[in-house]
Amino acid sequence: MSRLTLWLRAGSDGVRCGGDPAAHSLFMLMVWKSEHDSNLKFDVKTVNESRPPPEFKELGLRRSPALQITDDTATSVEDEIIEELDKYGKVREQATEAEDATADLFRVFAFYIKDIKKEPTALLHALQRIDQHLASAGTRFLTGNEPAHIDCVVLPRLHSIRITAK
Repeated sequence: MSRLTLWLRAGSDGVRCGGDPAAHSLFMLMVWKSEHDSNLKFDVKTVNESRPPPEFKELGLRRSPALQITDDTATSVEDEIIEELDKYGKVREQATEAEDATADLFRVFAFYIKDIKKEPTALLHALQRIDQHLASAGTRFLTGNEPAHIDCVVLPRLHSIRITAK
């Protein structure tokens, strides 16, 4: 197997990874998958989208996050990136209860941040649903005591909420 390259948007310093929850989610997913499949080898590179390096442009990429699969194959479509990553590691398990508990989290958070809904009531309710799910499951993560695919999606969003709420 060839080595994959995950391209992430650079932060304000132009070098380190920025604060995009989707990018963090993909990175967490790659780390999680690589822990369960030694064939998954990858590099992470940051890109300043206003001044992308030639390597990024030559792949035909215009935005990040993006995944370089081979020397001449790349995608910046999140579903295609996840589809490629699903070829490695553990198979994504259905986590219906965890998905139900987290379903509204980011939508409610986006409404709160964009001042569509100024009251934090809906956001607090979404967070309480997650808390109740964790309490009833009695596990460290949403589906067990080890992280799963859904944790790779939810944890970066919770981190964004924590940072923004300060």
